Amino acid sequence: MKLKAHPFTKFWFLDYADDYYILTRFCYFSFLQSMAFHNAHHAIEYYLKAGISDNLDMHSLKRLGHNLENLWDQYIRLLGTPPIDRRVISYLNRIDELRYPRINSFTHILWGMPFSEFFERFNIEELQVKVACFSMHDIDNIVFELRKAIPLDGELKISPLTKEQKTYLFKENEYFKKGKEGSNQLLTHLKNIIKKRLQGQT
Repeated sequence: MKLKAHPFTKFWFLDYADDYYILTRFCYFSFLQSMAFHNAHHAIEYYLKAGISDNLDMHSLKRLGHNLENLWDQYIRLLGTPPIDRRVISYLNRIDELRYPRINSFTHILWGMPFSEFFERFNIEELQVKVACFSMHDIDNIVFELRKAIPLDGELKISPLTKEQKTYLFKENEYFKKGKEGSNQLLTHLKNIIKKRLQGQT
């Protein structure tokens, strides 16, 4: 029997995604290269799952696994295509597959180069793998576009809980600005449901 995704599933995915996104930014500015790739992959995975969770049951969500390209295909099928370069999704998915030492042969990482420039200079299919690229600005843009497309009653804000989280979330971030942080998505949603029930609206 397939279990319908819980009504709060979207908010759980968002909380995980936000955590991984902040971790990605910490890794980027701390020059923790492999962890930046790893956490960016997880962040985008959970943002994509948050977006499609209202349309799929839990069994279908689990079957999609961690493959970003599969998740992306489901996302655009259900929600349309956001202004994001699919090549970046494919690249991050490919990099994740090459994360194990026995097949990972990076010799140089172009830290901060825009992905669009990287794709113009290198053939992604031929990278086995002498060079890699990571652009935090482009990841920020992807997160912004995916979060903007998720139905949350117009709420877009991320909710850093500590001073350290705020430091890395807002540092050189063109898309999420200091002073624009919001309340915790899941707690806000729960409070709204309780309020409506008390008012007899549900």
